[in-house]
Amino acid sequence: LSKGLHGLLQSALLFYCKLQSELEDYGSIVNPYDPCVANKMINGKQMTVTWHVDDLKSSHVDPEVNDEFMQWIEQTYGTIGKVKVHRGTTHDYLGMILDYSIEGQVSIDMIDYVKSMVENYPNPNEFMGKKVTAPWNEDLFKVDESSPALDKKMAKQFHTITAQGLFLCKRGRPDIAPAIAYLSTRVHNPNEKDWAKLTRMMKYLHQTVNDRLTLRADGSKMLKWHVDAAQQRHVKTAHGQ
Repeated sequence: LSKGLHGLLQSALLFYCKLQSELEDYGSIVNPYDPCVANKMINGKQMTVTWHVDDLKSSHVDPEVNDEFMQWIEQTYGTIGKVKVHRGTTHDYLGMILDYSIEGQVSIDMIDYVKSMVENYPNPNEFMGKKVTAPWNEDLFKVDESSPALDKKMAKQFHTITAQGLFLCKRGRPDIAPAIAYLSTRVHNPNEKDWAKLTRMMKYLHQTVNDRLTLRADGSKMLKWHVDAAQQRHVKTAHGQ
């Protein structure tokens, strides 16, 4: 019964409300843009706590602050079950290997997850042949309604792989995000052309299986984004020309 209750969506929501309230009582302020991030200033430095249901990650420049937070968690939730703690510069967290061993940056490693996707793909022979330079081509957002629909089994596989890709792109592989943006709209009625687009994305992941996302900070508090954009492809003048 306990396991059944633990798996309910309502249970996760109730626990979130409980955890949020207790973190706020602890003096933390929940981020208004991400409700699973809370910050607290301690000794002039910020402590950040992020969480997914009951998996928490806390960080602060002073190790003793993390010690105190760990003790607070133990006192608050230790009666429910033993609180498991992992400390260090490398963490296995929600399918990601977070590596903080190089100062000023974090490396997000989801190589094993990508390998699992590739190994479980139903037809790996489709990965053979010429390499692809990107996980999509110029026809990505074109829907071909004349293409035959996938059978029930392949449609289910299409949905599963797309969902796995969605999990992946939101964490460690944002380079496949445009492909996932399209494929996610096709999970209820995929056809053979959609499968070909899925295959291209998977072929790209097969070729780049060892890629990792690295985020760096230099202390300037300036965000820098590098975007490749085509300009003035669809321009109308005041006269409609």
